[in-house]
Amino acid sequence: MVKPGAFFGEIGVLMNIPRTATIVARTKCLLVVLKKEDLQAELPKFPDMEKAILQEAQERLNILKKKRQEGTASHKTPPPLVNGVREPAPGEVSTGEVGAIKEGTVVNSKKRKSPSPGAIEDPAAGSALGSGFVNVRRTLKELPLFSTLPADILHFLGLSAQPKTYSPFTDIIQQGSAGNEIFFIVRGEAEVIHESPAQEPVKKSARASYIRPRLKAGQYFGEVASLGLSEGRTATVRAITTVECLMIPADALDTLWSRCPPDIKSQVEETARKRYKKSDEDVEMMDVDPRERASKSDPPTPTTPKALPLPHVTFTTPSKPASPTKDDHETMKPKDPDPFLSVDMENMRNRRRNSLAPPTPPSDASQTGLNGFRMHHVESTPLRFSVTQSPQSPSDSEAPVKRARTLPRRPHSALIPALPDHLLVQVFRHLDIAELMHARLVSTHWRKLLTTHPNVCLDLDLSKYNRRVTDLAIKTCIGPFVGERPQTIDISNCFHITDDGFRSLWESCGRKVKRWRMRSVWDVSANQILDMAENAKGLEEIDWSNCRKVGDNLLARVVGWVVPEQPPPQPTSKQVVISSSAAKSKPQKAAAQAQQRPAHIPKPGTIIGCPNLKHLNLSYCKHITDRSMAHMAGHASNRLESLSLTRCTSITDAGFQSWAPFRFQNLSHLCLADCTYLSDNAIVALVGAAKNLTYLDLSFCCALSDTATEVLALGLPQLRELRLAFCGSAVSDASLQSVALHLNELEGISVRGCVRVTGTGVEKLLEGCGRLQWVDVSQCRNLESWIRSGGVVRWGFDERGGNGLSPGQMPLPLPSPTQTTNHVGLGGRPLSFRRRARKPVRFIVEKGTFGLR
Repeated sequence: MVKPGAFFGEIGVLMNIPRTATIVARTKCLLVVLKKEDLQAELPKFPDMEKAILQEAQERLNILKKKRQEGTASHKTPPPLVNGVREPAPGEVSTGEVGAIKEGTVVNSKKRKSPSPGAIEDPAAGSALGSGFVNVRRTLKELPLFSTLPADILHFLGLSAQPKTYSPFTDIIQQGSAGNEIFFIVRGEAEVIHESPAQEPVKKSARASYIRPRLKAGQYFGEVASLGLSEGRTATVRAITTVECLMIPADALDTLWSRCPPDIKSQVEETARKRYKKSDEDVEMMDVDPRERASKSDPPTPTTPKALPLPHVTFTTPSKPASPTKDDHETMKPKDPDPFLSVDMENMRNRRRNSLAPPTPPSDASQTGLNGFRMHHVESTPLRFSVTQSPQSPSDSEAPVKRARTLPRRPHSALIPALPDHLLVQVFRHLDIAELMHARLVSTHWRKLLTTHPNVCLDLDLSKYNRRVTDLAIKTCIGPFVGERPQTIDISNCFHITDDGFRSLWESCGRKVKRWRMRSVWDVSANQILDMAENAKGLEEIDWSNCRKVGDNLLARVVGWVVPEQPPPQPTSKQVVISSSAAKSKPQKAAAQAQQRPAHIPKPGTIIGCPNLKHLNLSYCKHITDRSMAHMAGHASNRLESLSLTRCTSITDAGFQSWAPFRFQNLSHLCLADCTYLSDNAIVALVGAAKNLTYLDLSFCCALSDTATEVLALGLPQLRELRLAFCGSAVSDASLQSVALHLNELEGISVRGCVRVTGTGVEKLLEGCGRLQWVDVSQCRNLESWIRSGGVVRWGFDERGGNGLSPGQMPLPLPSPTQTTNHVGLGGRPLSFRRRARKPVRFIVEKGTFGLR
């Protein structure tokens, strides 16, 4: 079975041979086809991948050839029989009597049988090794002995291993026979039989009373003789079911022991010595009293200890896949099921028998199985199995049962963690969600700590796995594991999340969230975002960048407001007062006012939305209009600290003019990049409302003029970072001089792409702003002469590590020292003194060196 992620066809392409197998699509498949020419052109660019594919192709082809040789040798035509009876051919269905006429009578060599699907046997059907699609290296690596071997040794084993298949009740190796090979079971189950020596005739009769060990997939045998601990095989290994194994020959073993780590061989030697010891052989049971044995009608049969696990064997037929078995708790399986039993045919026989007459129910003694479960056996089965619950038999009481070997229990002191919980929690707080979920597998203590500790999973960042996070992953894995612990949730760019997954996320994890970031999440509706905000009343930060469903109504509900008091009713001009009914008028008026108030209006003083919201990122939300600006001014002016309105092109001057009557005392960061419709009137209103701004971004606000820059310099004295990229009409040498005079706290400024800026304006800016740390002057074409004259070197350094000149440009001669010393700065001090008193300025001269600014 070729599963998703696997590939096929590489043998024919790499080995230049015809196809070795036929691929049949059992379901609807989506395949990626790579032609031979393209593969040969691209594969040499990836030598590790080429080596891995070539080795796997060699291993598959080698196993396939050996398996076919084995099948050809086992299906040779036998010689004709003397009595003339023809043997049935493989795959033939016998529907009548087959025999011969001898001395006038018909001699039947086979009883009559009904046609059964189980009679058609395909030697390669259901074979794990004969199919040709099995990953031999993965099969070897699944064996516990070879799980730690490197790739080159596994490749050697894959080329040296010989696949073998044995039908049920077939001897794989016989006791006393010669052989140095080791067998590794890939699929199936076998039993180990110890034959009694010929010089002990008394014990030879008790062979059936031995407890026979069983070997399953992943185990090996034959190591005793291969290591030279005995002259021949020390036991007989017989297949119980169809056994597929890999045989490692003696010469390959010698090479393996020389190349593999020494602990592999020592492990095999230790297992061989333990098996070779007489104390570890099968336990011989005590003989039963002859008088008791004579009183029984049936000869004594071997018993299996009840403590041994029940084998689970599944057999398939080529015509139809194996039907799903019933629950193990409903039906007890026999100890050794019949490997030749066809379940489909038995069901057909039962239906045929039910149409004639109902079968006779078996007795209670035969139905009752172990632990009170009932066993259902078909009467037509060639081999019958019956398990009866009876008192302890003499064989159970007298025969010593071999105790299963278990690892010694770990002492309690070793279970104490090496690090205390508070240190583990500090480490876990620096891991992301995927690493935390993997760490659960370390121990039970870690799992409990990661699942329940309140200081773990405080920051849930799913943006790193935006291509893998889906609604199903949130429902089944992330939500149950994280719980209500996160304070920050980031699902930015998780484009697979829809309303269903988003609802599961905020219902299971969103109650205590303070920061919710969901940039570019397009498939979540406004109703779900509103429900999320209603669930998390403590929200302080929301990032809705590039969310298409965000509009004025959603923003107003999330920002919220306090329900005001209802204004008193206005008296009408005409009033009729009747003195006799004055006592009844007051309650009637109150009832009338209560009826006039709509039922859906909450009580005065009710808080709507998120009252602690301080940080808002609304970049690229083009449905935000001036209505939202007025709502934020009226209900959030006292708590907003940062606001980003990048490319909110629906906001005009009227939105900022609604801010004029209010004061944004806590607003320190404001980004208005790409708001191309804003003019100087908006800047005037903004400066009057938010005088405590420290960060302002006006990049690409092309409608501004020098007046806006001068208003900013006069009205925002605490400004530390100002970005005026590509504001061509708003930045000139005169506006830079105004900035240098008033913005003494300025630490960084960007005038990228402002063509009116020259060296004179930059010199005035550098002289006036003593705390300036960086200046972006990239794409200012009129500054080239100033840069070539050494202006960057005089005031600081280029962030690229050079002098600010492009390759091929020649520096101009520096000005004379007399000119520099006689120059006086804006503060009245010589320029040389101001240079010594400040730190070097970092200049950004080339576009896009460290990202867009």
